[in-house]
Order: sequence, then C-alpha cells, then structure tokens
Amino acid sequence: MSRISWTGVGMLAAAAALLALALVWRLSREADRQISALPPATLRDTGGPLTLAAVGDSVIDGPLPAAGADRGFDQVAALLHRASAAMTNLEEELGPTGEAHPPDAWPAGAADVAFDLRRLGITIVTRANNHGADRGADGILSTGAALDRAGLRHAGAGRDLDAAREPAVLGDRPRRIAVIAVATSVDDEARATRTRGDIVGRAGVSSIRTHTDITADPATYAALLSMAQATHTGSESGSGLQLSGRLIRKGDRTSVEITADREDLDDVLDRVRRAHADADVVVVSLHSHEPGNLSVAPAAFVRAFARQAIDSGASLVVGHGPRQLRGIEVYGRGVILYSLGNFIFDRAAIPQNGADVYDANTDLDALALDAVGRSGPPVLPAYDEAVWWESVVATATFGDRGVVRVDLTPIDLGTERPRGGRGRPRPASAERAAEILGRLAEQSKEHGTRIRIENGVGEVDIGTPAAAGS
Repeated sequence: MSRISWTGVGMLAAAAALLALALVWRLSREADRQISALPPATLRDTGGPLTLAAVGDSVIDGPLPAAGADRGFDQVAALLHRASAAMTNLEEELGPTGEAHPPDAWPAGAADVAFDLRRLGITIVTRANNHGADRGADGILSTGAALDRAGLRHAGAGRDLDAAREPAVLGDRPRRIAVIAVATSVDDEARATRTRGDIVGRAGVSSIRTHTDITADPATYAALLSMAQATHTGSESGSGLQLSGRLIRKGDRTSVEITADREDLDDVLDRVRRAHADADVVVVSLHSHEPGNLSVAPAAFVRAFARQAIDSGASLVVGHGPRQLRGIEVYGRGVILYSLGNFIFDRAAIPQNGADVYDANTDLDALALDAVGRSGPPVLPAYDEAVWWESVVATATFGDRGVVRVDLTPIDLGTERPRGGRGRPRPASAERAAEILGRLAEQSKEHGTRIRIENGVGEVDIGTPAAAGS
C-alpha cells in the first residue's frame, strides 16, 4: 500500500511542484502581475484516479509565504498540488488590496489572498459560514470578484439565494466534481434570500435555518419565569413561557433540541440530487459550530443532514466550523468529515470584540435556553490549547462506487510557536502526528469508523459501509 511521505517525494515531482508554485507566486503579486486575471482552475491531471484534498477553515491576514521561503509550508502546498482538486472554506470576505478593515471587526482579506490560495494549490473555495457576509452585499460581490480574478471556483454565497446555492463545478465528465456549500451557524441578516418576481433577493450566504425546541425542568422553568417577570422580557401562557421570542415549555427534564428548517433542508437536498445527475462526484461543504466549539461531537441535526446528503447523491461531506477536529463517519457510498478544524488561522489579526457567539466557544444549547440573555458581547478565546492548531489534510480518492479511500495527513499550525507566529500549516512532527491521528481515531470510533495509522499518515477504513438510510 503506497503512502504519502513528507520526505519521500520524488526529486523530479518536488522540483516540478515548487517550480509551478514559484511561477504562480510571481504572477500573483500585484507589483509583478502583467495580466489582469488567471485562467479558471481546472482539474489537475494526476495520472491516476480522481482525488480531492480537503482542508478546514482559512482566515488569512497578510500574504502567505512565498515559494521557497518556508519549507514546511511548501510541503503542504505540494500535497495539495498532488490532488486533482483542493478546497478550503474561506471564513472571511476579500476586498481591494490595501483596504483596511475596521479595528473592532472580523478581518477582511486583501484581494490578493485569492491569488495566494491559487498558488497554494487550492482550486475550490467555499464561502458559506458565519463571516461570509460580514460586510453585506458589497463584501459578497468584492469577494466573488477577487476569487473570479484568481480563477478559483467558489460556492456558498452570492447576490441572492439561488446564486448562493449554485455548486462550484470543476472538470468534465467522466471526471466532474460539483461542490455545494451551506452553513447552519449564520445570523439572520447574513442569510441570502430568494428573488421572487419583482422583489430582489438579498445577497448573503447559503444557509440552513434551525429551530429550537426548549423544555425546562420545574426548577429551571421557575427561575426563568422569575427572571422574565423581573425584567419584563417574557410572559407565561397555557403553552409555556415566551421569553425573548422563544417558547420554553415545562417538562420533567431540561432539554434543547435543534432541528433543521424543512424548507431549507428540502431545497439543499434537491440541489444535491440535481448536482448528482450532472456530475460524477458531489461534495457538500457544511459550516456548523453547533452544539458549540468545545464539543467534539456534532449536533444530532448535523449528523442527520450529513447522512441525508449522502442518501441524496453526495460522495463526501466536508465539515468545519468548531476550529477543531471532529470524527469521521463512513456511511452508505460516502464519507462524512464532521470537522477539519483550522487550515490557516491568523488569530493575532482578530480583535477580541470582533467575535460573534459562534467564535466565542459559546454553548449554543445553553444560549438557546437562556433566550440569548448575556452579560456582555462575545469575546474571542485565546485558543492556547493545542487542539485549535492541529488538523489534517484529508485526501479523498473516488471510484465508480463513490469514495474508495481517504488519507489523512496531519498538519500543525504552530502549536509550539508564540501566539503571533501561529496560523500557517506545516507538516506535523512524528510525535504530534501520532497525537493528532490518535485523537481523531478515537473520535471516529463513536461513528463506527476505524482509522489505520502507518508511517505518520491515517487511512480511513472504508470497509463495508452502513446501508444508506439506516
């Protein structure tokens, strides 16, 4: 069984990859660029089966290292370039090069970030996340223009809901990939809406709305009722307590159940079915922080949606959002990566008050229960623990029966570095690679999935997958 090795790449292949990186780098910087745009990304001819290298969230402030300037970064780039296609979730908007973003806001990248991603080996960018529409329609349009200029395919945000739902398509049959991007952790004002007749839809991200059913045990219910009466923020009726726009019912125990909106769910799954009819491989990108970043288990409704996406024709579901790895599930003819954590995370560029509730490691179940009553604005965590700075590059290989192999190559975003020097991926050391893969293997056991580990690389045991619909 062949294995990827950071040090065992053939000299000719490595030299060719670095030469390509250097060429795109030279073309990508504003001062040296002699053309207005790069040609649209196409599938790379790897001489073998169709492969996709998937990585997690990217939050980028400033230029990425030039080819040859950082050997570890170059090795990660070479890994992405060896796949037919590579994708990341861009958790920021892009604006004109040199444009400053407000000091108390989530950072916006310069337009040249798109060219840096292309040089890095990324060919598909997903945009559906809780920061994909921070600056409204202007940010949506400027980001799309920047990605288009770099020749990157992108999905998940647009001028209205239909545009945001459109898949990013790469390649021609019989090697055609379609990527659909959605998010569940999105504020109402960031959601794209549909154009209906003369009523123009709102620019935003492709989202799946959620609904929360709250039940409180007698003691908790009494405490919430007392708070509502004292603050005049709620009232009681025969159906329960209306508190800050939420209905809380009294029951034997306290529970918070989050469910996906049926209309949004049906719409997205219909898109998956239509993409499956037109493409050989369908990938669904899902940005979800629920039930909170500190949880290594996805929310129940997330797991249900991911399985439904596979049932509808997707081969791979790529999750991100909670900034740390979550387990992997082999299901039907597909594989679900519940979270790939961070890929590029320039934490030092994010102001403390630039966070929202999803960034702040909020327990979203508890937030629903107290009906968004908070003592102050969300605060960005320090993210000092190693789990926030460790991830994998997941390279999926596709065949006639869907996903036939997934390799997991551990990366380290600078766990041992000072806070200001963290955020850029490099190959994990042997010791750290073992820790990353060991933790991911344990999490995946909860989904009935086994990960084989050999020579510092993990391989998902596709085995005999669970029957679709089970």
